[in-house]
Amino acid sequence: MQVSGFDMKLSVAMITYNHEMYISQALESILAQKVDFDYEIVIGEDCSTDSTRAIVKDYRQKYPDIIRLHLPDTNSGMMCNFMRTFNSCSGEYIALLEGDDYWTDPFKLQKQVDFLDKNLDFTVCHHNVVVKNEDYPERNRRQNGAETPEISGLDDLLTKGNFLATASVIIRANAIGEIPDWFIGLPFGDYPLYLLASQFGKIRYLTDIMGVYRIHKGGVHGHLTNSPDTLTTAYELHFEFWRKIAITGLFEADKLTFPILESLQNVINNAAKAKLTKVFLKYNFLFLRYAGIKESKKVTRQIIQYCKAN
Repeated sequence: MQVSGFDMKLSVAMITYNHEMYISQALESILAQKVDFDYEIVIGEDCSTDSTRAIVKDYRQKYPDIIRLHLPDTNSGMMCNFMRTFNSCSGEYIALLEGDDYWTDPFKLQKQVDFLDKNLDFTVCHHNVVVKNEDYPERNRRQNGAETPEISGLDDLLTKGNFLATASVIIRANAIGEIPDWFIGLPFGDYPLYLLASQFGKIRYLTDIMGVYRIHKGGVHGHLTNSPDTLTTAYELHFEFWRKIAITGLFEADKLTFPILESLQNVINNAAKAKLTKVFLKYNFLFLRYAGIKESKKVTRQIIQYCKAN
C-alpha cells in the first residue's frame, strides 16, 4: 500500500560519470535487494567519455520496468545531474547510491524501509559502510566508529560534520520535496539534503555494515583525502559549502558559526602541514574576519609558529 502522492515505495537515485569499471557492480547490488515493495532505479548519466552510457542503456533494456534513465546531450556537471535525478524520483523514500559505490547486504533496503515505516518521526536512516581506497588499500576502514550516535539530528550535523556515508542513506521524500535552486552552487549535494531533512525529523543510524564507499582517482571528492595538499583543497570546499549555506538564510547565523570556523581551521592546519603559505595566510585572514577581533591573538600565534617552522 503506497502513501498518497507517491507512485511507489522507494526510488534509488544514482548519478554516474565515467564509471565503466564500477557501474555494473553498483547496479547488480541494487537488483540483488530482497524487498516486499516496488522500487525504481533513476540513473543520471552525465555524458561519460567511457562506456558508462552504453552499460546503463543495456541494463535499462534488461529491466525496463525498474530502470529509468536521464541521458542529457551535453555534460551538465555533478550538481545539476544530481538535482535532476533526485527531483525525478517518485518514491516515498529515496535511497542514494553513486555509480562507483555498491551495497553488500541484500536486505539493506528492507531493513531501512521497515524502520522508517514504523518510526514516522525519523526522516533519514543510514548505516555503516566500508571505505575502500583503491589507491591506498592499507587505508581501508569502516566509515563510522563507536562514537556515531544511533539517534542524531540537525545540531549533530552542524557540530560534528557529515558522518553519513552517501551510499548508506535513505531519505523520506516529503522531508525534501523538490531540491531548491540554490543547490546548484554547492560543491556537493548529499550533506545539504541531510540538513534539510533533519529540520523535519530525526536521523537513525544502523550499525550494520551494508555497503562500500569507494575512493579512487576518478572520484569527485574522495580522492582528495589521499594527500595533505589535496586534503587542504577538500577543506576549502567544506568552507565554501558553509559560506554558501549561510547565504541561503536557511539557518540562523549563530548556528553556522561553529561549522564555518571549524572548516576554516581545518584549512589552516592542513595548509601548514603542506606548507601552502598563500593558502595558510589567506585562511587565517578569513578566520579573523569570521571570528572577530577576539581571535586576533590566536591568528597571530598561528602565523608566528608557521614562520618559525618554515
